[in-house]
Amino acid sequence: MHWHIHPRRHGDTPAVGPVWQLGKDLTDKKYNPTSEELEMLKTKLKEELDKLLVGSR
Repeated sequence: MHWHIHPRRHGDTPAVGPVWQLGKDLTDKKYNPTSEELEMLKTKLKEELDKLLVGSR
């Protein structure tokens, strides 16, 4: 299985809608999280996945 996770927040893109409609804007570096934000997002995602996995056992 292969996933792409696009964390979303209000105003994160120039147009409202799915991120795949952005074309080249999707990979514009101005939308990338900082290193600190990325680490925080990874930690939160891992915590939530761990909760789901523990609950399924």
